[in-house]
Formats: sequence, structure tokens, C-alpha cells
Amino acid sequence: MMDGKAYHYESWISYVLTTGANWAGPIKDFTLIVDKGSTDNYVSFCGTGVKKIGPTTFEMKATDFWPEKDLDVLILNYNDPAANPG
Repeated sequence: MMDGKAYHYESWISYVLTTGANWAGPIKDFTLIVDKGSTDNYVSFCGTGVKKIGPTTFEMKATDFWPEKDLDVLILNYNDPAANPG
């Protein structure tokens, strides 16, 4: 606890998309949905054409998608000491 003040802590989600470039071709219809879990949380990831589709959810769609790098998602989780005493 930081002097009884609310703070955020980080969680990382990593997904390997580029393993040895073993794709037989592009992903014809790629959809990624990321849910940050709470409206008090923050999320960060790189994507093209990302849209907010709900209070905590974000979507990226691509046609003929060639992964150029692996995917890393950062979620900053809100921690309210008043809600979690002790």
C-alpha cells in the first residue's frame, strides 16, 4: 500500500505470432479482442485500426494479416486500498 492511496500495478500478456515464420500464408480473417477487465484499468498494445467496442473491450480486425512481430499487451490494474484493506 502506498500511504493509503490508490495505485496501478502492471500485468503483461504475450502471444507469439511469429514462431519461425511457419505461416503457410497470411491469416485471412484476423480478429483480436482485448478486455482490460475493469473500467478503472488502462490497456496498451500496438495495432492498426483498433476500435473500442465496449466499456472494457477493444477490437482489431485485419484481412490477409501477416504477423511481423509478437503481440504484447500491458494492462495497468487499478488497486484501491479502501476496497482491499489489509
